[in-house]
Amino acid sequence: MLPSSSNGGTNPPKKKLRQHRATEPDSTPKPTYHPGNALTRRLLIYRVLRIFPLRLTLYEIALGWRCARRHFERLEFLGDRILDGILGLWLYQRLPRASEGKLSLLRSWLGSRHILDQMYNRIGIDTLTNPNWVRTLGKHARGNILEALIGAIYLDRGWKRTYRLVSHWYQQHGPSIYESVHTIPFNFKGKLFEWAQRKQWTIHFETVEKAEPHSQRPYFHATLFINGEPVSEGTGHRKKEAEENAARRWYTIALGFSSSSSSSHQQE
Repeated sequence: MLPSSSNGGTNPPKKKLRQHRATEPDSTPKPTYHPGNALTRRLLIYRVLRIFPLRLTLYEIALGWRCARRHFERLEFLGDRILDGILGLWLYQRLPRASEGKLSLLRSWLGSRHILDQMYNRIGIDTLTNPNWVRTLGKHARGNILEALIGAIYLDRGWKRTYRLVSHWYQQHGPSIYESVHTIPFNFKGKLFEWAQRKQWTIHFETVEKAEPHSQRPYFHATLFINGEPVSEGTGHRKKEAEENAARRWYTIALGFSSSSSSSHQQE
C-alpha cells in the first residue's frame, strides 16, 4: 500500500489559480441605493441608456448605487479619455474639410462640463442616479457621472459599442456642431495661449480704456497681436472681457465660423 499523504498520495498538489481581472473593481461596497433587484436594475439602465449591462457593478458605481469614491474617480478618468477619442473620430468623419484648429476647438467644446451637464439631463441619466450621490460630488457632478458611465460602458462592452452609443447621444441630445462659435461658452483666450505655445506664436494684447459717448461709464478696447500683426479687436466693460472678445473674434474668423474676414492670419 502506498503511503498516504496530505496531498492525496502520488498526485501532485493542485494549486488554486487566482483569477484576476484588472478592469474589475475590487472590494467594492455593497449597494446602498436599491432600485429593485439585479434584473430590475439592468432593465432600468437599458430603458434609459439603450444598453443592457453585463457587468452591473460598473454601472452601479458610476450612478452612485454603490458609494465607492475611488472606483468612481477611476471610471471618470477613463471615461474622459474615451470621450476625447470618440469626439475626435466623430468630428474627423463628419467634418472632412475642417482644419486641425477647428476640430480641436469643437472637441474641447463638446467635451466641456457645460455640454456634459446638459446632456446628462437630456439623456435622462438623472432618473437613474442616486440623488445623494449628486450632492456628494458637488459642482459638475452630472458631467462627471456621464464620464464615469462612458468608462463603465467601455469596460463592459468595448470600443465599438461605446463609440456607437456616445456618438448617437451627441447626434440626438448634443448641440449642433455647426452652431456659431458665438454661442460657445469657452475660454478662448486661454485656448489661444495654449495653441501659441504649441505652435511657437508670439501673442499679446494692447488694451486701452475709453469713455462711452454720453456716458461716464468707461469701457475697454483690446487689440490682439499674433507674431506682431494685429489680427482682431474686442471691447468690454472690463479689460478681461475685452481681451476674451478679441480672442473669440479671431476664432470666429480664422477657424471658418464666419464668412467675413478681418485677418489674413489663418490657422494651420
